[in-house]
Amino acid sequence: MNKKDVSPSGGNKPIILKGPWNERWRKILHPAKLSDYYISDYGRIKAVDRGTKNERELKGSKGNAGYRRLNLRLEDDRRLSIYIHKFVAEHFIEKTKEDEELKRIYVVHINRDKTNNHYNNLKRVNRAELTQRHKEMGVISHEVNKKKLLIKMNETKVLILKKRLKAGKTKKKILAKQFDITMTQLRRIESGENWGHVKLEEDSLENK
Repeated sequence: MNKKDVSPSGGNKPIILKGPWNERWRKILHPAKLSDYYISDYGRIKAVDRGTKNERELKGSKGNAGYRRLNLRLEDDRRLSIYIHKFVAEHFIEKTKEDEELKRIYVVHINRDKTNNHYNNLKRVNRAELTQRHKEMGVISHEVNKKKLLIKMNETKVLILKKRLKAGKTKKKILAKQFDITMTQLRRIESGENWGHVKLEEDSLENK
């Protein structure tokens, strides 16, 4: 056995996770069952086996909103679900007096890349700042348009529209104008993204 692979105690040398030279790690203060968990300012999480001291990186998974999350197994067999960007902010971004006063309880990605959880890419915002950010990104406008569509349309109108779309005798632009909706809204109705529960009778029979 090569000497460099042997620890001072005579056992195998622990597997150490490689990373940037300036990466900082802090222990996550939740009692785990077999390992201790650490989070870095680069947004990485590792598990360190208490017995062997071997380290391994935990990737987690990406949720529907695009944020990376991870389920940790705790000492009492409970599962702790965490959003990695929030945990990085909690451990590496100091909460200022201004953050407290302005109630900045949300964490966002500065460059809008939800896969970049480096602490320099994160900042705290409050509800008003988050809303403004969503407006700039076009998130709010989509939700507002969806609400307007629900007001303009009802099940009877949607049913008529779907019948005329299926008949294919009228151009979609003309249909959108007649029903006072946008082409985007029309396409969403046609695809079932909006008003998907409203189905033509013949479509319902075909699916049985």
